[in-house]
Amino acid sequence: TRPKNYPITMIQSTASPPEPPHQSPPSTLRIASLLPSTTDICHALSLSSQIVGITHECDAIFPPTTTTSTTTITPPAILTASLIDPDTSSQHEIDHAVKTSLDIPAGLSLYNLLEHALRDVAPTVILTQNLCDVC
Repeated sequence: TRPKNYPITMIQSTASPPEPPHQSPPSTLRIASLLPSTTDICHALSLSSQIVGITHECDAIFPPTTTTSTTTITPPAILTASLIDPDTSSQHEIDHAVKTSLDIPAGLSLYNLLEHALRDVAPTVILTQNLCDVC
């Protein structure tokens, strides 16, 4: 059956939308990027100099520590570590570790967040995502 047609009344407001609460941006943007893809996005947005922490999997190229007359720029800290060492583990061992982590009801991360390193870089923004069962 076809739904009934109801008349549509358009109401046009002349009032301005409410102003969002004013929030000052942080004086210095400090980005912790916990995904290689978000690090790449930061680079594309010219935010490389604001990245203070990255994952161990990130392959972005950062210059070594440089000092100018006013600042010292250091490469971002590594904020994660893999629980599986691909250099010493066989493909079978890696596959088994991944499958085992998925079998645990609460899930088991294959990575460690280096909390002390995260605290040390004091980010104002952390870029991350939840992982699907396949990841």
